[in-house]
Amino acid sequence: MRALGDYFSERGQSTSPVHLIFFFCIAMTSCATYQIVDMTPTSTERWLADNLVEGYSLANNRFVRFEWQLRETDLRVQGQGVARLGVPDKARVDLFLENGEGVLAAALVGGEIRVGQDQSYLGVVPSPPLLWASLGLFRPGKDAVLVSSNRLGNDRVRLAYSISNGFQISYDLLEGFIERVQLIEDGQTVHIVDLEIDAPERLPLKATYRNVVSYRELVIDLKTANGVGSYDESIWHPEY
Repeated sequence: MRALGDYFSERGQSTSPVHLIFFFCIAMTSCATYQIVDMTPTSTERWLADNLVEGYSLANNRFVRFEWQLRETDLRVQGQGVARLGVPDKARVDLFLENGEGVLAAALVGGEIRVGQDQSYLGVVPSPPLLWASLGLFRPGKDAVLVSSNRLGNDRVRLAYSISNGFQISYDLLEGFIERVQLIEDGQTVHIVDLEIDAPERLPLKATYRNVVSYRELVIDLKTANGVGSYDESIWHPEY
């Protein structure tokens, strides 16, 4: 298995026309046309209790197949992937090139990411909260502190949490389903995940991850998702 860094190396930070177009697209998709209203702590707690009871943990074991495509300013890579989801809070993601060569094996257990040997570069697996969100789950972390909550028009809610020094994570939710997640560092958005959710199953049909700093976009398209029995515990340890 080749190290992921062989394919996904960091690029220079020059402000090329392509970079300007990238930021313009991010800005346009972020524009709000709705009224933003602050929520009280009581109304926030009530909304969480009413809408996210089923959104914190995996409901059943799944085996998921998907296609992925990575785009950077001077790189296009694509392939297939599988995700194994284990109740209540375990996930493993494996990415393969079109020729079947593996380029990433990563497991998420609770709030811990475990990566296969020689794969310490996490350019496309940014943080546990973002990875959980890409699977449709609302898990900002046990140490997360709610810092703001807003209603966006009539149907949507935005919740922002402080998760570490200088970092916040912001969720845009529609009727309890995650539509967008942003990781914010010192007031600036650095990572974005946009989701198209299959409402009955809560599993995203499509997830688009953007690294705003390195102009990287990873698109994942769901192909199949099947219920399975329990997984062997060894699969949650790709580092061995």
